[in-house]
Amino acid sequence: MPYISDEDRKRPEMVRLLRAIDKAVEAGVINCRGDMNYITFFMGRRYVDKKGESYHNHSDVCAALNDCAEEYRRRFMNPYEDKKMEENGDVE
Repeated sequence: MPYISDEDRKRPEMVRLLRAIDKAVEAGVINCRGDMNYITFFMGRRYVDKKGESYHNHSDVCAALNDCAEEYRRRFMNPYEDKKMEENGDVE
């Protein structure tokens, strides 16, 4: 799950990063799957570059990406699909 403590959410670096991303989305700078993919890949690659190349660090990045995708699907995609199935009927 993508939950971190309130204290960690308020770290100045985290606040600046999230604000910059929010502004970029609002400005249309981040506007497609490719942009999000590039940014996410960049973050993972930088994590390994800074922490050191090891199986553990590569695995940490893969786990974070997979966990994020699963949580997003659980919280947003699945309810959306359920709503559309109710509106349009199930596959027969």
